[in-house]
Amino acid sequence: PAERVRGCFFQNFVSPSDQKLFASLLEQAVKDRAKGEIVLTAASGRQIPVFLSLSPLRQGETSSLSMVVTDLSAQKQSEALRRTAKRLAEAQRIAQVGDWDWDSQTDIVTWSDQMFEILGLDPAEAVPDYAGQLALYQPESSRRLHEAVTQALKHGGGYELELRRTRPD
Repeated sequence: PAERVRGCFFQNFVSPSDQKLFASLLEQAVKDRAKGEIVLTAASGRQIPVFLSLSPLRQGETSSLSMVVTDLSAQKQSEALRRTAKRLAEAQRIAQVGDWDWDSQTDIVTWSDQMFEILGLDPAEAVPDYAGQLALYQPESSRRLHEAVTQALKHGGGYELELRRTRPD
């Protein structure tokens, strides 16, 4: 709430590890401009990465600073997700396993890169819908996959299967 922060100095919200950097940015901004990333600590204790852009404002004998604060939380979260996805893809490549996801409402199937490799298919090609995916496997494997998916949808949970497929290559 605004009443918890009203009347507080901005510096009070700068994380302890960034206090010196913030002081340095203020010193630099008085002379010219300053930009940098710091972490703020919200009243709730949540850490918020931000980008600061500070500029001096002078009007006659009066000097002040303009500070623009940009929340970087979503950007940092996206970067972390990209790093995690990259590590997962590398782990799948090393282990020679793949994963897929099916949205049963839209019948859109999504494959990991390794899934294309395992199935011997070109990643530039469209991923088949669910029925097309079942058709990739030998009949017995296709039946077991469909049964496992049906049970997972009905009761929740996952499954692990070894399936047989005749690769096109």
